[in-house]
Amino acid sequence: SSRLINTLTQLVSQWRNIFEGRKAVDRMNRFFAEKIEPFERNVDHATPKTRFSLDHVQFHFNPDTEQNAALDIPQHQLPEKGLLVIMGKNGSGKSTLLKLLSGLYKPSQGTVSLDGGDIQQFPRQQLAEWIGYLPQEIVLFSGTVLENIALGVADPSRVSDEAIIRAAKDSGIHNDIIAHPDGYMLELGEGGGGMSGGQRQRLCLARTLIGDRPILLLDEPTSHLDQQGTVEIARMLQNLSRERLVIAVSHSEPLIFAADFLLIMQQGKVAVAGKREDVLEHLKGVSGHD
Repeated sequence: SSRLINTLTQLVSQWRNIFEGRKAVDRMNRFFAEKIEPFERNVDHATPKTRFSLDHVQFHFNPDTEQNAALDIPQHQLPEKGLLVIMGKNGSGKSTLLKLLSGLYKPSQGTVSLDGGDIQQFPRQQLAEWIGYLPQEIVLFSGTVLENIALGVADPSRVSDEAIIRAAKDSGIHNDIIAHPDGYMLELGEGGGGMSGGQRQRLCLARTLIGDRPILLLDEPTSHLDQQGTVEIARMLQNLSRERLVIAVSHSEPLIFAADFLLIMQQGKVAVAGKREDVLEHLKGVSGHD
């Protein structure tokens, strides 16, 4: 009886291994079937003037279904410089819009243009040199604080210590780093173990700021910060936006009142957009009417 049971147990275990192996092969086949992005530049484009425009853009997470588009923007042009804050309810398309602007997502229909050229033509390396993107999910790796910040550029070995310290100061993490005996050589665990949520967010922000890029796309850059930290970041982004385009998804009051422009998303569409004063006045009028 014992031998029979052991044999059946081994058989079930082998079937599980075979099933998992088949799933792994399927995933590998889907991966290799994906269209390859251009990674190497074939033409050396000049640094863009940050003129983003969207023309009949739609995005579906699953194009095979008949569900409504997660994003549907017939025509819209973003400001060339300044701090633009995007607002809207959960699921309104704010993060999706940032990923389309960064080139991480490809529109299901229409064109996202940068200085009049389709953003899909630019290789990933060149987009990374132009656009700094801070995702909502905080991603830190096992290694030193210095290494984690330097990962914000294509060749971390060529980043100067001065540039790293400047980015850390701008994000507000510098004082926390130098207060530790190991300073910038502090070893972090996978995911940023050893740091608080606010410190990890500031460290990721420093990584995004390094490289002096003309475009910064920030998804909830102050979600883990207290009020004072949020005010500091809002002031820093306001200063940076004088010479570049900074787009931040946020509902934080300090960021909203530091913004030059506001854009309200609703059900994947641009409900209202314009100068901060005009949009706030519009929202005030709508609220009063209701």
